[in-house]
Amino acid sequence: MRTLAERVEKDGPFSARDAVKLAVRLAKTLESLHGAGQIHGCIHPGAIVLAGARSTTARLKRAAAVAADEGYRLPQHASGGAPSRDDDAYAVALLLFFLLTGVGPDAREASGKLPPLAVFDVGDDDLDDVLTAALSPAIADLHDIAAFRRELERWLDDADGSDLDAMPWDDAEAAPVRASALDLSSLPPPPEPETPIASGSVRLVDDDDDRATLPGESLAPAAPRPPRLVPPNLTRLKKEKPSLPAPAPPPSFDHSQTSPPPPESKRDGAWSLGKSVGVVGVIAAVVTAGFFLVRARDRGAAGADVPAASSSAGQPASSTSAQPDPPSPIETSNARASATVPPPPSSTAPAASGSVPLPPPVPASPDEATCVTSALAPDAFTTTSYQPLVCAEADVVKGAAALRTQIVKGGDGRPVTDAMKEWALLGFYELAAYATIRDRCCASPAPTVAPESPAICKSSMQEGVLEVARSSKVDDKSLDRAIKALDKTIRCIARANQSNVFGGHPKPSGGEGTALKRIIARLPK
Repeated sequence: MRTLAERVEKDGPFSARDAVKLAVRLAKTLESLHGAGQIHGCIHPGAIVLAGARSTTARLKRAAAVAADEGYRLPQHASGGAPSRDDDAYAVALLLFFLLTGVGPDAREASGKLPPLAVFDVGDDDLDDVLTAALSPAIADLHDIAAFRRELERWLDDADGSDLDAMPWDDAEAAPVRASALDLSSLPPPPEPETPIASGSVRLVDDDDDRATLPGESLAPAAPRPPRLVPPNLTRLKKEKPSLPAPAPPPSFDHSQTSPPPPESKRDGAWSLGKSVGVVGVIAAVVTAGFFLVRARDRGAAGADVPAASSSAGQPASSTSAQPDPPSPIETSNARASATVPPPPSSTAPAASGSVPLPPPVPASPDEATCVTSALAPDAFTTTSYQPLVCAEADVVKGAAALRTQIVKGGDGRPVTDAMKEWALLGFYELAAYATIRDRCCASPAPTVAPESPAICKSSMQEGVLEVARSSKVDDKSLDRAIKALDKTIRCIARANQSNVFGGHPKPSGGEGTALKRIIARLPK
């Protein structure tokens, strides 16, 4: 038997479905305790003990048997005070986040919020919304454990009909967890209401009969894993292929086995003959170069005094007469021809008549630059400014890739900025983000286009991204429907192995829609 903290530390986070099912079982157990006038007050990974080879049986230790962890209480109660039912509900939500990600409350950002599930490539937008609501300390009525449990069960019902099992974060080792009625036969009569439960352990809601009896000792939770600093989508960049070792040269041919070396006297004679031939060659080269130089000079003088003859009667001569190219300098081992070659034309020389110099790049209009920049994280263009792109590029694949490149170059020297993280989370959804930015920020752009989707897909990528852009100006429900329809198209494209046509993004793994909504929310209506 081991605690949840030990299980996650050794084997890693749970799959999304198993984590939610375990949270539902825990919530039902606490609902029954609350209904009996009891509270726990010490919910954290060290308080849940797993029993059995496949971790399908779990028990909740009594509060007196474990040390409290103030990080799993409401922030306003962390400084002290008696535990409450709200603390139990808040702790279950934090525990679910730990099961999904492997990190605990210490992963909170400066704002006090935990990172979205998309950073860890786990869950989906709906589950992230449920957790975000349950972990909002400012809204007291969201800490109803029964309401939280119903939201999780609704998510499970929706997930059962999806292809969640095929996602890369699914844990094949964890067994499905069954939920049924609570067994409270071992509980003592309930004490006065709103008092922490006594020592011992409470079995979580389950219908297994072969449960092991848990020891009464307290097991300290293992330290949670630190959160990943770089989103997974940024770590999927292509790695440079290692250079292959150079092929070994073929064995040299041994001439000594075919012909004996020449006698020493013959070698000396051959060397003397070679020197003579070399000297004669040098002299011939110098004479030849001089001959061509004199001939070229004479032709130039004649061309200056004698008009060129007409190519045919009644037609004027060409403005430029064809002349042979000047001879290239002749180099030998001992001498260099003294012919001078005119230098190439300077790059700063004025352009020839009839040529038009390239105009300087036109900066983006203030409206386009302001609108596009407002859609991205504040640190998107710290060192460089946005260059005109969105209103000019109608292809969503090319445009999204170019905008991504600008975001990477626009950082303030940091390897990863908030804008890079957010855009990297989009994956396939960056096409919809680009189409929506284009729809909102450009007055009269050319029609947005996308590559043709495979024939097996019921809807096209172009229809999907345009519907997201249109629905984003209606209401949230319309936008959610458009995003779900786009997700189906994306998964169809991935199954058809056509992802490379649309940017080569991996199959959505959850969180892309949340990042897309965040970008759309910043755009002007």
